[in-house]
Amino acid sequence: MKLLIINPGSTSTKLALYDGAEKLVQESLDHDAAELQQYHTIAEQVPMRLSVIRSFMERNGIEEKELAAVIECFLDTQSKENRVLFMRRYWYADSPQEIASAIGSTPNSVTVRLYRIREKLRHSLEKEGLLV
Repeated sequence: MKLLIINPGSTSTKLALYDGAEKLVQESLDHDAAELQQYHTIAEQVPMRLSVIRSFMERNGIEEKELAAVIECFLDTQSKENRVLFMRRYWYADSPQEIASAIGSTPNSVTVRLYRIREKLRHSLEKEGLLV
């Protein structure tokens, strides 16, 4: 199974595609400083960064459906509350403060729950042999 690794940095987005433990392709895509300055928050950068990621995927023949299946299977094993937390944080790029306000919790509690969800995901990926 293929894994797309995304590392969004302050001035670049690093991407790599693995098939199991084998690295198929890796790129570091620099972002123009002037372009980044137009965004006031990281969340505002999401459409621009998604465009860069989708372009990388298209150039390398990566289908979104194939990569989404792993996360989708994991999320199916989680409670509705955990699915909502995960999607709000990692799909919609909501901050822990925004999530906490929406669900009537504290940012610290949201951060701890997200950490636990990521740990469950890591264990799930290890169990499937997708994380080494």
